[in-house]
Amino acid sequence: MRKVATVEERFWDSVSKDCWIWRGALKPNGYGNFNARGRFFGAHRVSWELAHGPIPNGMQVLHRCDVPLCVNPAHLFLGTIADNMQDKARK
Repeated sequence: MRKVATVEERFWDSVSKDCWIWRGALKPNGYGNFNARGRFFGAHRVSWELAHGPIPNGMQVLHRCDVPLCVNPAHLFLGTIADNMQDKARK
């Protein structure tokens, strides 16, 4: 009997490691899109949660590397919408 892949196994199958470029489905905005249990999630958000746990209410997962397809947890950090705008303006 064939083993059914877990959500985590399926997720990592769609990831290229380094800047960890997402190779799965894309959202219209250019970010990775991951389907789990019939719902779609930003791939970078799934990566954060797999590595660090739930994302607190009101927080976003931001990219240090500014690569929308990157899902490397080391390149991600939590911030507010205001933090994201300030980060964008700084860069």
